[in-house]
Amino acid sequence: MSQPARSSRLSADHRVALESLLTATPDAVLGAIGEMSRALPGARAADLEHLVEAEALNRARRARAFGPLTALFVERGDGVEALTFPSHVLSRLWAEALAREPDLAPALDADGPRADIVADRLCARAAAAARDASERIWPDDGAADRPARLEALAVAFDLSALARRLGRSLPAWSGRPTEAQAVELRAALREAGDIHPDGPERLLDILFAQVGDAWLILKVVVEASPVGGGEALLRQSDLAVFVERLLAELERRLDRVGLASPTVALDQAAFQADLTWCASVLGEFDAALDLHPKSPWGARVREARSRAGARLTRTMRALDKTLSKAFPLRRVAVVGMMSRDTPRLDLDLEAPEVVAAEAGARHVAALRGPAALLGCEAERVRVVQAAVDRLFNQGDQAIDAVNDGDLEIDAGPGDPRQRAAHARAVVSRMADLLETLDAADAARTLRRRIASSARR
Repeated sequence: MSQPARSSRLSADHRVALESLLTATPDAVLGAIGEMSRALPGARAADLEHLVEAEALNRARRARAFGPLTALFVERGDGVEALTFPSHVLSRLWAEALAREPDLAPALDADGPRADIVADRLCARAAAAARDASERIWPDDGAADRPARLEALAVAFDLSALARRLGRSLPAWSGRPTEAQAVELRAALREAGDIHPDGPERLLDILFAQVGDAWLILKVVVEASPVGGGEALLRQSDLAVFVERLLAELERRLDRVGLASPTVALDQAAFQADLTWCASVLGEFDAALDLHPKSPWGARVREARSRAGARLTRTMRALDKTLSKAFPLRRVAVVGMMSRDTPRLDLDLEAPEVVAAEAGARHVAALRGPAALLGCEAERVRVVQAAVDRLFNQGDQAIDAVNDGDLEIDAGPGDPRQRAAHARAVVSRMADLLETLDAADAARTLRRRIASSARR
């Protein structure tokens, strides 16, 4: 007796399992699964494709409904303290809101006033769910702050309509808002206060989650404050928490920068990123707030600026010592008791000292931005000019030695042509460093001399 043919479709259990899996899948991976399912033959692949399409549509509707609130479910990449919620809470909250208004979701597929109304209604349902269905949305994990964070979550969704409206003006507030835009922000914060006592702070939390550069929130805080950038009253307001968060991250990054060592082992990209971030924050403090040097915030900003400038200066000045190790001089007798310094040309161009010099030159060249912001650009220019003078003069002397046939003492024993070729390679590496330091004219001059010497 023949066996019954097995179904080529996904079973109900398989569908449930896949739906659960796809719900937790990142957007990029979901897209890759969709492409893969379209390329595969068979009914099961088609079923998987339909499940992926349904999940993608569900996410698009959720993003349209929750709008600016979705950023609260993603940790900030810059480390600044911010109000955030676990990512899994977002999908559960959305499912609960849809269960309470199952017929509204299709209205989110088109733009327009009706979609905004539906989005606000679903957010209201989400706020209610955060309060009366908290165990389904955010099961008790024993965290002491869970009740407070649940209430903050509910308040954030209470403010969805305000946040949606204000999000369109955020670029203006973090730039140069007009008086009308500033008035709109302050009115919105008062309205948020009418909705909930914590409303103004929660509304700024929502806006902060949408700001890529954390220091831009200072402009929003100043525009939101009735006293503008005045420190004394601002420090006593609910908005002070955002200034404190920036100061805390500023000091943490400066601690990290202070522990770094200007060597090849230094993670220069991270060092430069931290220093640039600190310089940008300090510049925004100067521009946005009226700080007294001896006030609590003013003293912390002044100390941070001093630390950042000192660390930057120390790092830049290390280049001179690094170059002296990579391209050392030797004392050579000339006539009688007379001697002179001449560059060593028997160098191993793959030596750690040479690699360190190349890294150091790139590092100093890349610090132009933070040096300008911290008032250290003059020192950076001095360090760069000293390095350029050293490299050009030593390269010039080396080519003279090659042309004059003095390589017996400068480049060691061996075939004269090989010694000359190696000496020119050393000078070529010096020219590379000159280019790194933006000394293009000096680098071209050395390269012309190298080419001329090679033709002799």
